[in-house]
Amino acid sequence: MDFHFGEIQGSIGSINPAALPPNKRRRLTLQKIIKNLAIVGYMVGFCSVYMLIFGKENILLGATIATSILTMRHAVMGIKTPQAVCFILFCYLLIAFGPLLGGLNLFLAIPINFGCLYLITLLTGQNVFQKTEYNFLAAYIFAESSPVTGGAFWMRFLALMVGAVLVAGVYFIFHRKEKRQHTIREILRHTHLTSTRNRFAMRLSCGLMVTMLIGDIFHIQYAAWMGMPVLSLSMLFVQDTRKRVIHRIIGTLFGGVIFLTLFTYVIPEFLHVWILLALLYVYLFLTDYRVQQMVIAIFSLNSASVFYGNDVAVGMRILLLMVGIAIVVVMNLVDYFDVMNRLDDVFRRRKMRKRAAEVLGTDGKSSQADEKQK
Repeated sequence: MDFHFGEIQGSIGSINPAALPPNKRRRLTLQKIIKNLAIVGYMVGFCSVYMLIFGKENILLGATIATSILTMRHAVMGIKTPQAVCFILFCYLLIAFGPLLGGLNLFLAIPINFGCLYLITLLTGQNVFQKTEYNFLAAYIFAESSPVTGGAFWMRFLALMVGAVLVAGVYFIFHRKEKRQHTIREILRHTHLTSTRNRFAMRLSCGLMVTMLIGDIFHIQYAAWMGMPVLSLSMLFVQDTRKRVIHRIIGTLFGGVIFLTLFTYVIPEFLHVWILLALLYVYLFLTDYRVQQMVIAIFSLNSASVFYGNDVAVGMRILLLMVGIAIVVVMNLVDYFDVMNRLDDVFRRRKMRKRAAEVLGTDGKSSQADEKQK
């Protein structure tokens, strides 16, 4: 699982602990220890109850919802609160029905997945530094990579609607007094093809859509292993992605080695659950992206090893990670070579030619009419 805990980790205080008196520093450290224990207890409890009610096929969706409830207390979407609440509900409808409709036809899946991902990214990610779109997109990735039909779909739909009400309710309670926010109409009106936010939304949506298309064509069970690196590595500014790509590869390789060594030969199987819980707790203290990816790799490999065995799981993880990274690199190259600006120039020239033709056409008609009158 690859979730964004930045808002949770940063909510305790933005002051550098080293600049504080020793007594206050110890108090803040104790607060963080207790708070992170509470977060682990909450995440485990929420996901356990969610799985008990809605089934284990929806456990990852439950994890994204649990994380959204935590992060939405501090994250601001940048949209007026009543509209943000409505759009949160709409996002979970997209998460429910987008993968279902896309699963009907491979070619139909391309515009549906891209459209859903683009809308979610553009309208929930207005506050670009808080990555409020992250958990919504993660939920869409998990829903698309584990499709369900029939009665299982309606159970998933109910699970998502319960989550939508919880997330929207938390957002409204904590942000009902927020002002100076944009409306959805204003955002759409001011969205331009070459704007930084729109280019990021297009880049991220295209990358995720391609991972889903590859997963559908080759019937990859863990297609989310391609999508999550794309989501994690895609940054607002292209230059910020390069360092994260290298750190992601290093973290995954080391995580794979640690998993193969410890979980296969050293740690008894009955202790795996407790070790994973301890790692989840440690993860909340981590700030180094490489170490975070090591822990995430261990979590992902542990879940996949149940089906494939440890050796195959590590190989698949590395292969799908490299595919995800390749997609990110291609999307960044598209942005680097200014493809969006060039497309915008093409559209503008066509408009100018059309207007010029219309003007010349009306001038020609008026001159002909004048000649007839004479």
